[in-house]
Amino acid sequence: MMEDHSTSGTASLARVVDKITALLASENISIRSFRDAEIRENNLTKHRLLHDLNMAVSQAGSASHEPGMMARLKTMSSAIKENMSYCSASAEAVREVLEILMSASLEGGNDGTYQIDHFARRK
Repeated sequence: MMEDHSTSGTASLARVVDKITALLASENISIRSFRDAEIRENNLTKHRLLHDLNMAVSQAGSASHEPGMMARLKTMSSAIKENMSYCSASAEAVREVLEILMSASLEGGNDGTYQIDHFARRK
């Protein structure tokens, strides 16, 4: 007898979508409040969750198009767009601060406070 994967697949898909949405919401709060956002760690988690999402969509099949699931996916999509906006703004702010420090270093005539080498990318 064949097992019905659509119900278990839908539940699995719902769990993954909810995890992604919650992770993004948490990261957005961290970025907005200027707390130490663990973006690198969160990106690793998001990568794993996106793999899980792909697997869950495959298991859910056409059940992934049910109205309740579509609402969850729209919520997740909104969280993704908001997260992209916050991450982009945060990265731009860091670039602006770096440019200010680099300008100050160049204008200061390398008085020993800062040197241009301090701003080189480190691996």
